Amino acid sequence: METKRSGELPLRILTSAVIVILLVGLFVLREFADYRIFNLLFYGFSVIGTFEMCRALKDELTFFVKCVVWAYAIVFVPIATMFPDFVGVTTFAAALLVLCSLVIDFDSATIKSVGCGLLVCAYPNFMLTAFIKLNAMQHNGFVPLLLVFATSTVSDVFAYFSGSIIKGKKLCPNISPKKTVSGFCGGLLGGAIGAIAVWLVLPSAKGFVYAVDWEWVFYLVIGLLSSAVSSFGDLVEGAMKRKLGVKDMGKILPGHGGVLDRIDSAILNSVFIYFLFSFLLR
Repeated sequence: METKRSGELPLRILTSAVIVILLVGLFVLREFADYRIFNLLFYGFSVIGTFEMCRALKDELTFFVKCVVWAYAIVFVPIATMFPDFVGVTTFAAALLVLCSLVIDFDSATIKSVGCGLLVCAYPNFMLTAFIKLNAMQHNGFVPLLLVFATSTVSDVFAYFSGSIIKGKKLCPNISPKKTVSGFCGGLLGGAIGAIAVWLVLPSAKGFVYAVDWEWVFYLVIGLLSSAVSSFGDLVEGAMKRKLGVKDMGKILPGHGGVLDRIDSAILNSVFIYFLFSFLLR
């Protein structure tokens, strides 16, 4: 197992490097072209994530429910970008159609198919709302968005290496046998370092929040909390995979698995960062 894991490391690093380059490019385009370009990333998360969820759920979704969730995934990010006031209506319509499948597709639909359909509508699609709202803050959204990716990514890296080297007691063996308490603690350190790095490197991050005298302490706390939230988001998807009997949600990212395997922590972290900065922005 250790040999296999160490053998995957170069591929994992290479894939991560490509992802970082892509993110940097999108952040540059966001700042100097149009902030809405960044939503193309979330559109990819939505469409590929829906494919991975439908694939993992296999026969749990009826054909009608699949049509509804795919239609929702295809239109969700464009509507959230161009017509944000209609996000609620669109989501309600999709959920209502999934529920109505019990009547429309009576012979095939089950309570389980309805529940699974609602799950795919929510995860990853509706959960991406926080990402899209952060991006819609335009100039004010740069620092929070960067914090989401920085804290989630650095936390994941530190958790991976500290868990691999130190090992020790398992964190949640029933959900994710590889995760350890040492990995979680290393992730907390990584999240803190990621947040502090954003504060140190970006001039715009200084003075970004109000009523905080020791601003670096504020970013330190954000990093610690973001790491904890990210770890929980990772466990949420880990629990899904356990229930569904799959190892990875996909194979599109060598060394990582699927898109959802890569963004599971960032999705929940984006919700935390969005609510936090909604109250703290000047």
